[in-house]
Amino acid sequence: MAAQQPSSTVSAQATEKALDAIGAIDTERLFEDKSYAQQMLVHVETVRRSSHYSGDGKLHIDRLRMLALIGSGQAKEAYALATQLAKTAPGEFDLHYFAFLLAVETGSERALDELEFADRSIASKDDRARLVESIDSDTVQRFRQRFYQPKDKARIARSAQVLLNLGWPGPNKLEFIDALRMELAEVHLEKGDIARAKPLVFAVQSTRPVLQILVSRKWDPVRDSGDSHERLAQAIAASDEASERALLAVPDDPEILLLRAQFLRSVGKSAEALELLLPKAENLEWVKEQGENGFWVVNEAAYALVDLKREKDAVSLMQKLLALGLPENPSLISMAINSVGIMVDAGDFKGASEYAVTLATKEADYASPYGLMWMWEGAVCGYSFGGNPQAAQPWLVKLKANEKDNRAALTRALLCANDTDGAAASLIRRLEGDAADDALIALQDYSAGPDLPATKRTLETRMREIVLRPDVQAAIAKKGRVMKVPLSRIYWGLF
Repeated sequence: MAAQQPSSTVSAQATEKALDAIGAIDTERLFEDKSYAQQMLVHVETVRRSSHYSGDGKLHIDRLRMLALIGSGQAKEAYALATQLAKTAPGEFDLHYFAFLLAVETGSERALDELEFADRSIASKDDRARLVESIDSDTVQRFRQRFYQPKDKARIARSAQVLLNLGWPGPNKLEFIDALRMELAEVHLEKGDIARAKPLVFAVQSTRPVLQILVSRKWDPVRDSGDSHERLAQAIAASDEASERALLAVPDDPEILLLRAQFLRSVGKSAEALELLLPKAENLEWVKEQGENGFWVVNEAAYALVDLKREKDAVSLMQKLLALGLPENPSLISMAINSVGIMVDAGDFKGASEYAVTLATKEADYASPYGLMWMWEGAVCGYSFGGNPQAAQPWLVKLKANEKDNRAALTRALLCANDTDGAAASLIRRLEGDAADDALIALQDYSAGPDLPATKRTLETRMREIVLRPDVQAAIAKKGRVMKVPLSRIYWGLF
C-alpha cells in the first residue's frame, strides 16, 4: 500500500490534538481495545496529512499506523503496509516480524518469502534473537501446516532451513530444533544428497529423533557406526539435561513445562512429571490464561495420573477442563478426544462410547479429519471393551473408509475390536507407507515405566501376537529393526 503524500490541509489545532494523542499512545492497548485502535488510527491519519509526516518521523508514524490497523481488525491493510515498511527499512526486526505474522494471519502465500527476507536482512545477533523470541510455536505451526497437504517437500525444506538459520525456537527447546533438522535431512536424503543430510543427522541430540535414526533403515546411509544403545543413552541424557535446564531458565513457559514433563514420563518418571504438572493443571485460572498450551498441561497431567493408576482422578481433571466449553475454546477438541481414551483406561466403557459418539455427531466440525478418526476409534474401543461389538461396527466402517486420514487410529480400533487379521494388515500398510518411522517407534521393546492399564495390556498382548506373524516380521525387517530400549511403553508404545 503506497503511502499518501502529506497535503498540509489539516488545521494546526487538529494536528496538535493528534500529536498529543500519539505521544501518549498505549501500544499494548491497541491490541486489546478495538475502539481505541480505531481512534488512534484517525489520529495517525491526521498526522499523515500534515507537515509533520516527513523525514525521520515518517517511519514512526507508519509503524503506529500498522499497529492501529492490526488492532482495528484490518489485517490485510496492515500486512500490505508491513511489507512496504520492511522493504523501506530492512533489518528492523519488528517490521519483519509483523510482515511474517500478518502473512500467516491473512493466509498469504508469501509467508515463507517474508521469513527468508528477514533472515537475509537482519544482521544483528540481538535483533535475530528478538525476532525468534517473538515468533511463537502456534504461528510456526499454522505457517507450515499448508506445506503438508499436499506434501510440498521443497517448501517443507525451505521453511525448516530458514527457521534453523534464525535459530528458532531458541536455546530452550531442543526437541523443536531436532525436529526441523530431521525434516530437512529427510528431504536431502530422498534426493540422494548424503553430504547435506549427514551433518544434520549427526547434529540431532534428543531422544525421539535419535531413536528414529537407530530403528529405521531409511537413515542407515547417514547414521554413525557406533553402538546404538550408547547413542540412545546419550540422547536420553541430552533430553534430560536440556529440558531440566530450560525449565530452570524459563519456569513460567507452559511449552517448556510440557517438554520437561513429557521427558519424565518418557523414561518412566511419571510421579515426578505429575509433581510438576498438577499444581498448574488444577489452577483453571492459570490454565485459561495460557490458552491451548495450558490445556495441554492439563492433558499431560491426566496422562501422568493414568500412568500412576489414578484413572478416575484423570477423568475428573479432564472433565473440569472440558467444562470451559468447546464453543468458547475450540482448541479443547484435542483434549475432548483424548478424554475418551482416558475413560476407556478408567474402565468407563459406556461413558467413553457415549462421549465419543457425541463428539462424532455433534462436535465434528471442531475436528480435523485426523481428529475425527480418533473420535471414531474411541467409539469402537468403548463399545468393544464394553461388550457391544455390534455398536462398534458402523464406526469401524468409517475408519476403514478413511484410513488415509489417520492410519494409527484404524490400527488401534482393529486391536480394540480384536480383529487381529485386520490389525496386522493395517500395520503392514503403515510400515510400507510414508509414516513407517512412527510405526517402527511404536513397535520397539520398551523396558521402563509403569505397568499398563488393563485395557492397554489387552491391546499390547494382541499387538505382540501380531508382530510375531511372519508377514509382519518381514515388513518390519524391510523397513527397520526392533531394539530393547530403556524407555516407557505407556508413553511410547502401542500405536
